[in-house]
Amino acid sequence: MSTKLAWTSSAEISGGPSLKAGSSTGINAYALIEETVPAHDPDTATDGTLTVEIQPSGDVTDLRAFAMTSDVYHEDLTWTIKTAADAEGAKDVPFDAALFLYGSAIGSLLTVAPQKITFTNALEQAIDIRILVGRVTS
Repeated sequence: MSTKLAWTSSAEISGGPSLKAGSSTGINAYALIEETVPAHDPDTATDGTLTVEIQPSGDVTDLRAFAMTSDVYHEDLTWTIKTAADAEGAKDVPFDAALFLYGSAIGSLLTVAPQKITFTNALEQAIDIRILVGRVTS
């Protein structure tokens, strides 16, 4: 494996407990996806949608990192994980905060072997999203 993926994460309750973790792992493929989810069109009452491929393989064990950020976080911006054959896993999940998943259990958490993600935007503004995927390949 020629590339190292390092991650850190922390959560802190004001005046309360905190958790911090970090690690690194070897990967040999990654993708940074930067796209814009179209806005809801009020004239046609149509939500904006965008589908992007997040990994070429359907092997759930390939994923080691899955991170998503957005310029806007809102319950009316949702995402659905899909397989290559469009079987749905995690469905209509509100994108109301950044998402960071690390480790070999990612596919299990998303409930299917993730290959695509579809965003649905019910807001009347286009939204920029970023996805970072790290994986191992055989």
